[in-house]
Amino acid sequence: MKKIIIFFSLFLTACFSNFNKPVRITTFYNFCKNDIRLHLRKGSDFQSTTIQPEKSVFFYGSNKDDNFFYISNGKEYNFSVYQNSSESNKAYIACPENNETIK
Repeated sequence: MKKIIIFFSLFLTACFSNFNKPVRITTFYNFCKNDIRLHLRKGSDFQSTTIQPEKSVFFYGSNKDDNFFYISNGKEYNFSVYQNSSESNKAYIACPENNETIK
């Protein structure tokens, strides 16, 4: 009887538990007045992409804060963290001073 209770306890725990890890999304917004060049480190390689003004790009997976930066007008900058970011959905902003919604 004791084994049956333990079995059903484990069975119910398995049924109601969420074993899926949450999907992590990292979003980069460009509020600069010109195109920016996003540089992102994936392992030992750097990937880069251009983000147009008022546009965004997103990547699946988590990124450490020091694994990316952007270049605007030939200068290197760090992104600002958007105040409504969460662990599973990180959002970073280039040129936050140009965004009217977060002032």
